[in-house]
Amino acid sequence: LTWQPASNVTSYQIQTVNDSGVMPAGVSIAETTTSSFESRNLVNGSRYYFVVTASNDYGDSDASQKIYATPTSFLSLAAGQDHTCALKTDRSIWCWGGNSYGQLASGSTEVVPQVRPTPIKNSIPGAQWQTMEAGAAHSCGIKSDQTLWCWGYNAAGQLGIGAIGPSASAQMKQEASSSNNWSTQPDALALGSNFSCALKTTLGTGNTLWCWGDNSFGQLGIPPSSTRMLQPRQI
Repeated sequence: LTWQPASNVTSYQIQTVNDSGVMPAGVSIAETTTSSFESRNLVNGSRYYFVVTASNDYGDSDASQKIYATPTSFLSLAAGQDHTCALKTDRSIWCWGGNSYGQLASGSTEVVPQVRPTPIKNSIPGAQWQTMEAGAAHSCGIKSDQTLWCWGYNAAGQLGIGAIGPSASAQMKQEASSSNNWSTQPDALALGSNFSCALKTTLGTGNTLWCWGDNSFGQLGIPPSSTRMLQPRQI
């Protein structure tokens, strides 16, 4: 849980406010001096309700509006060089760790590492994430509408967006191709240090393989060269 900090506050109290079937109502569960609280040992799929009050030398504030959370479990995990991403059962992607190149898709390249999992920003809501993978300092994911999205380090064009340069703000995530037929199977993505590969679904012919990014060692399926493929190329 996180909330907007108030001035002149010495502590915050977190309390349950109604019975979720797991925790009784009206139980004070924590006190903290920061504007966040992490609750452990919760049951996945159960909804929990909380309120927060603030205290200082003059007394306690009124309780905040009721907030709730429903814990979900993780489906898959992908680790890069200094960042990690995970896909949850609610089909959201959460990332943490280093963010110098926008690896966390937070909309910035803040240097301070993020030690807690945070959901990536989704510029087009609606379609849910089906699979994701991490490279050294970039990541990609495929949504249920079969669009492919990448974010993070992009010196060799490994994001497949037709240009180089890190993608964490204005180009936080872009489609790696305009055709929406990328495979949503769990192993449809494979990311190297500075290149990416993915499967496309072609009706009647099965899957086709596409790669983009650095090709110094022929990793894109063409003779080694200094040429970078800035968009997906079929192998």
